[in-house]
Amino acid sequence: MLNLVVSLSLLVVLLFGCSKQETNAPVTKTVEKKTELEVIVPEKVKADWSAVKIKVTDKENNSSAVYTVSVGGSFVVPGSGLKVEIKNFLPNFIMSGNRITSRGLETENPATQVVISDNEQQLFSGWLFEKNPKSHNFVHPRYNLTLNGFVATRRSAPEAAKKG
Repeated sequence: MLNLVVSLSLLVVLLFGCSKQETNAPVTKTVEKKTELEVIVPEKVKADWSAVKIKVTDKENNSSAVYTVSVGGSFVVPGSGLKVEIKNFLPNFIMSGNRITSRGLETENPATQVVISDNEQQLFSGWLFEKNPKSHNFVHPRYNLTLNGFVATRRSAPEAAKKG
């Protein structure tokens, strides 16, 4: 009787244990590669726009200040370790595919490319938009940073002509 039980158990294991079909199909892994965006600042934009104005709001103290910073320059928010680097300014930001540039000199969609770090640790790298400040905005528990204006280099810049 014991032999019969062992034999039947062995038969069940052989029949059902091997019923799974194994395939030797290769396993493919999809890796998403982040496309690097190319920023193209037209020479006329570089010549006509020299600085941006960044408004820093201290949410703890309910105070704010505006800093005028040259494109390519940086500043440190007083009383903090926050450093704001101004990489580029585009008066009419557009993005097409993997390219970012300006569609002319008119300030229809002004944006500045910034890198924000706290004690040398990068917190944010992206764009601040004047007309849509909550789009891709920098989030910090104490400070809020927004693009609050821009400075024309020459009177030929459209905004300088409008301001007389």
